[in-house]
Amino acid sequence: MFQRAFDDDLALRLLEERNTLELFEIVRENREHIHSWMTWVPTEWTMTSAGQIIRAARERFASNNGFWSGIFFRERLCGCVILNQVDWPHRSGDIGYWLIREEQGHGLVTRSCRALVDYCFEELQLHRIEIRVATENARSRSVPERLGFRLDGVLRQANRLHDRYVDLAVYSMLAPEWKDG
Repeated sequence: MFQRAFDDDLALRLLEERNTLELFEIVRENREHIHSWMTWVPTEWTMTSAGQIIRAARERFASNNGFWSGIFFRERLCGCVILNQVDWPHRSGDIGYWLIREEQGHGLVTRSCRALVDYCFEELQLHRIEIRVATENARSRSVPERLGFRLDGVLRQANRLHDRYVDLAVYSMLAPEWKDG
């Protein structure tokens, strides 16, 4: 079971059914903010939607193909770091993240991603981790840059974000680089 505690204020825990109401509420309250860069928020966000996301994330974890970890700041769910999928033959994975607006600027996502990358390299023994970010999303791009990820390049119009295509900056980190860093 994936769980990391940093200090008295910050912890990462797998999302569970009991987090459904909390997930529903924070996404509803921050829908416009989250929806601007994320495609997984449906037009009609409901308790059922939140429950479906948690169940799918738990199934992914059970099948050893990634998971959603809640970012709990002062025991309150305020975002997620996600191991989207694992390519086991190539020992690689990609991660994503989101955070409610009011908790941005405290380094929560950077600290959470650092813990997830540690887990991926140390526990899962992956060799490569990618982070793909819309080139226009400067705040999100700063996370892999602060963590020392290398910009591999830009994929032109690689992601459909609602009614438009966006370019994706692809950042990567290799296990030997992480250990040396």
